[in-house]
Amino acid sequence: MKFDKHINSIRTALTFPLPGETAQYLMAPKERKSKIEYLSQNKEPRLSSVLILFYPNEKGELHTLFIQRPINESVHSGQIAFPGGKLDDEDADLSTTAIRET
Repeated sequence: MKFDKHINSIRTALTFPLPGETAQYLMAPKERKSKIEYLSQNKEPRLSSVLILFYPNEKGELHTLFIQRPINESVHSGQIAFPGGKLDDEDADLSTTAIRET
């Protein structure tokens, strides 16, 4: 029952506009804010998608799935994230992207 209550709360929240760029900027570390400002002025964003998987544990409590990105030289190295990525040419839509990336 706890799980259903959480899912209904999420459904209600999703009826409102998503905070997008504003929320990303507010949560970004100081050293990233200047890069975010530069990219938003000088580069078209890539279409991308994530999958947020909610599931109940054996007690009916809400759980979700995260990944840890590989540790390498990329800007997102080692980050904890939702599974997802950029839209590829062979993806029918962003839902397909999210599922493929997951």
